[in-house]
Amino acid sequence: MLTVAHGTFCLIDIGDATVRGFIAGSGSFNILEFILRVNIVGVGRFTISLYGEVKREICNSKNEKLLFDSTREKELVEYYIEGLKMLSVAYDDKQLMLFIHGFSNSYTYRETFNASVELASKRHVPREKILQSKAEGDAYFRRNNK
Repeated sequence: MLTVAHGTFCLIDIGDATVRGFIAGSGSFNILEFILRVNIVGVGRFTISLYGEVKREICNSKNEKLLFDSTREKELVEYYIEGLKMLSVAYDDKQLMLFIHGFSNSYTYRETFNASVELASKRHVPREKILQSKAEGDAYFRRNNK
């Protein structure tokens, strides 16, 4: 609201200063009269208000993107956990169940992902089918869930 108020004030003030500049110049524009009539402090306040609005909007955009990325990453991890649960049922594997429990209850996804790569190697999964990094895993799940 302050930005709108300052903007309106500046618009009226600059309009008045422009008209008085033309009147003082007898038909031509008198720049000295314009500078003397314009409220420099008001223009400065309007500029600061605009700067604050732009800065807040940039922060909001960054936070919205971060929230979206975090939500998407959480979904990917949940899909990954569901896949691991299906594998544990198929293999009737207690070690994999412990791994899933550890993965679900910790925030160290990168380390856990590396452990899943090691587990896949122990299960004799072909190397070309093993996702070697968290980034590859994210790309795989994004591609399969769109």
